[in-house]
Amino acid sequence: MGSEKSKYRKIPIYDPEIHIPALEKALAAQPDKLLLEKFREAGADDAYLLYELAAEFLPLTHQETLALLKGFVVWQINDCYVIAEAMEEEIAAFTDLLMERYKELRNAGQLEEAVGVLGAIILAVEPQYGNTADEGITFHGILEEAFEELDDIVAGLGKAEPLIQQLHAVTLHQQIRDYFEQLNPDEQFFEDRWELLIAKLRALIKY
Repeated sequence: MGSEKSKYRKIPIYDPEIHIPALEKALAAQPDKLLLEKFREAGADDAYLLYELAAEFLPLTHQETLALLKGFVVWQINDCYVIAEAMEEEIAAFTDLLMERYKELRNAGQLEEAVGVLGAIILAVEPQYGNTADEGITFHGILEEAFEELDDIVAGLGKAEPLIQQLHAVTLHQQIRDYFEQLNPDEQFFEDRWELLIAKLRALIKY
């Protein structure tokens, strides 16, 4: 289990209603208007729907994605000190939406933005890994998938043309280091994975 300090640390409450104006615009642009109608009928009274639609339809930055996911995690956990398996599964379903966004960004060649989504997933889930009722089996799967995607990105850079490799390696090395340094020591359950990624990226940088 996590430390007493980590269990009782206050995390700011996130208000998903801040996304209502942007969601109204994004859903109005969709060919199928049924989702827009559902949103107008229930959006402001349905926190889950607001979280879900924001993750699926809004072009969020890394920090916005991280805030959204942390907010969803806190909303799911509520006042519980131990995260039940059902809560883990709800959080996993939500991260699946974000993984779809990650894939879209990576396929579009927006590598730093794609890594930003993976970083947000890890930074929101890893601190909660030690506070689960089932030894974090579901959370382990979420984190493994995110780290495997990061490993794949780094492996791909190793095969890229030198100029492209250098540009991306420098940016991603700093980006991933920054993410890792945001975790407190008692939140670091995948320290070896972070350090190996950082070392591999550093090895690609030629000065």
